[in-house]
Amino acid sequence: MANHYYYDNNGQKQGPITDEELRNLTASGVIVPQTRLEHDSGKQGFASQVPGLCFAPQSLPPNNSPQPQYHSPPNTSSPQQAPNTTGYLIWSIITTLCCCIPLGIVGIIFSVQASTSVKNGRFDEATAQCKTAFWCNLIGMIVGFISCIIGIVVQLAIENSN
Repeated sequence: MANHYYYDNNGQKQGPITDEELRNLTASGVIVPQTRLEHDSGKQGFASQVPGLCFAPQSLPPNNSPQPQYHSPPNTSSPQQAPNTTGYLIWSIITTLCCCIPLGIVGIIFSVQASTSVKNGRFDEATAQCKTAFWCNLIGMIVGFISCIIGIVVQLAIENSN
């Protein structure tokens, strides 16, 4: 089935025209790159967006004039940096196995949630979850270290009393 287009000619909707007629009208300068077109499927746009059209030289803007923009400009703001989440997961596993099981498990949960948030593009949420995992791991390591010292002191006291 052939494509059919309608085009805007000084505010009047003209058409339908076939692909061949569209090429002839662009070559003759009747349709210029800025001419609004409507495809028979209902899609609307500009003639410059139709692939394969060759416009008449007089219809093209001079090189020193700015080209019309038909798309949104690229995002020039710096992308938000994703927080490091893998280091906290490994640290959480080590905390769970070696130091403090309850705080290590909480650290694992928050580390996994942070990874999921990063994948979904929610960097602020991921940062907060990483901070929670960090503090759980740090406190867990401290509790584990203190527990080891208390255990050693108690063991030495028991051996010296015998």
